[in-house]
Formats: sequence, C-alpha cells, structure tokens
Amino acid sequence: MAKHIGLDLGQATVKIYYKGKGIVLREPTVIAYDTVNGEVIAAGRQAYKMHGRTPRGKEAVRPLKNGVIDSYSDASELLLSFYKALGVKSTFSGPKLALGIPWGVSEVERNAFENVCLEAGAKSVTHLICQPMAAAVGAGINVLKAKGNLVCDIGGGKTQTAVISYRGVLHASKAPLGGQDLDSAIVAYIRNTYNVLIGDLTAEFLKKSIGSAHPAFDRGSVKVYGRDIVTGRGAEITISSGQVREAMSDCLEKISDSIRSTLENMPPRIASDIFEGGLLLCGGTSLLPGIEKLLSDSIGIEAKKAARPLDCIANGIGKIIDSSGELTEIVSSQEQTN
Repeated sequence: MAKHIGLDLGQATVKIYYKGKGIVLREPTVIAYDTVNGEVIAAGRQAYKMHGRTPRGKEAVRPLKNGVIDSYSDASELLLSFYKALGVKSTFSGPKLALGIPWGVSEVERNAFENVCLEAGAKSVTHLICQPMAAAVGAGINVLKAKGNLVCDIGGGKTQTAVISYRGVLHASKAPLGGQDLDSAIVAYIRNTYNVLIGDLTAEFLKKSIGSAHPAFDRGSVKVYGRDIVTGRGAEITISSGQVREAMSDCLEKISDSIRSTLENMPPRIASDIFEGGLLLCGGTSLLPGIEKLLSDSIGIEAKKAARPLDCIANGIGKIIDSSGELTEIVSSQEQTN
C-alpha cells in the first residue's frame, strides 16, 4: 500500500508529514552536485553547509525562487533524495502526496509543483492545498466557522497574507519577500557601509543571533569576518543589532505594506472579527524578535505568533490528510479557486 505524506516545499526548508506520525523530515531546500557529470553529491543539511563554500566543479543551489520552482531538475532530485531517506520510495512504488502551493500561482506554476513531485517518484498527488489555508489549519484555526481570520505566512522567499472564513480564502495578497531577502539586505548593507563582502550564511547568522524588527528588542553586537573589497584581504568587523535592524528595515516595511493591502481589501462584514482576533503570524521569519510589535504598530491591530510558526503549513497539510471528513472535502474545494 502506498504511503501517504504531506509536503511543505518551502524556499528555505522542506518539511514532510507522514500520515499518522507527524513531521518526520525537516531539511534545508538545498542540493549540491558535480557540475562536470551532473551527479548529486549532497542534499538538505549537508548541501546547506556547502552553500557558498564549494570548490571549482561543485555547486550548491536552492531549487526555488520567490516561492515557486526555479529549477525543475534540481527540485526533483532533492525530493527524490528525501523520499529515499524516509523509505517511502522504492523501485516499484512511491508515496501518495498532498502538497501545499502558494496562493495565486499560475496554472503553469501549479503544474510545475505537481510534476516535480511526480517526477521524483510520487505515485499520485492527492491534494494541492493553498498554503495560507494549510497554515490556518495547522495553527489551530477552525476554518469551518463563519468567522474572519487574518493569517500571514512569512517564509524564506515570499509573504502570503489571507483572510480566511467559512471554508475559504476571502481575500489574499502575496509579496515576493521573505527571510532570504532579509539576508540579502544585510549583505548589501555591510558591503555599502564597510566595503566588506560577507556570505549569505554569515548574513543569516547575524539575523538570527542579533537581528530584530523593533528598537525595543536590542540584542547587542557580534564580530564577523569577510573580505575587504578594496584590498582583497580578510576583514573583521563588529556589527550591532541596530545595524542589522536598519539593514532589514526596507524589506520589513514592504512586508507591512503587503499585509496592509490585504486589510484594505477585506470584506467589511468581517472587519470586526479581524480587529478582535488580530493577525496570526506563521513561517520562519515570524521568529524575528520584535516583528509582532513592528507589525502591530504598522497595521493597527494586534499581531501574534502561532504556537509553532515554522510547522504551521506542514501540520495543516497533515491534519487534512489525517482527516476523512468535512475538512478534507472543504480544502479539496479550494484547489480550483485559490
């Protein structure tokens, strides 16, 4: 019998939910290969460690960009390696799969997601689930009730904000900005301020170790190393929490603008529900200290993190495939309308 799994194929992280068992895999969405013969040499965590550090003839890449498939072959090889690691793919059979896809994708992008999963060895794709809907289900929202809920998933390459009520997405918006754009902004800030070039992994370290979204959350300073653009020599610089916050400020403002645009277009009849319930944040970037206060001040309603923001989409997909009743039917009805 084919195993049933749920897949959250994120730009930063892949999560796989095993029916009845929960999330069984969390790995970076990175694959490394030999550029000469095309052989895959690492996937997931091992490939992530190689990102930006590969010698000539080797390359580590992220198969997704702005939340959609950027390299079909790399995405397929990455998933195949994970299927094999979990033991859900054999010579003669593959898993049944439920997949979360971004809100508002084109038909071509939707087909690319489905075909990548099938090419990697899935037996069938049973559901294509709108990610904001999956995030709401995974965060514990009762999507069957006629009550408005505002959910924002800030992932690695995109921000999706949706108003969800009584079985569907009433309105949503998407911005091509996420955690990896914050990393790129930090790289650019240090280059422009110090003439020092750092890598994406160092920028991510700065974001996670001392980064914050609001001045009330100062987290000190750290030393990092890079290459002086002028001399070509190694350089050591000390970066403060305030500088990291300044570097990220433009991206964070654009994320706020995206959320505001959703609020401005929400149906008036559910405004009271939204202002009472507030904004629920999911996704890895929602872990940035101070982001709730920044967004609360910016949009005028309370923002709060989900209990397990990193896992909301994967857990939502899992609840859907574990369900055999109304929830599965309702989510299935959304596949043609998101």
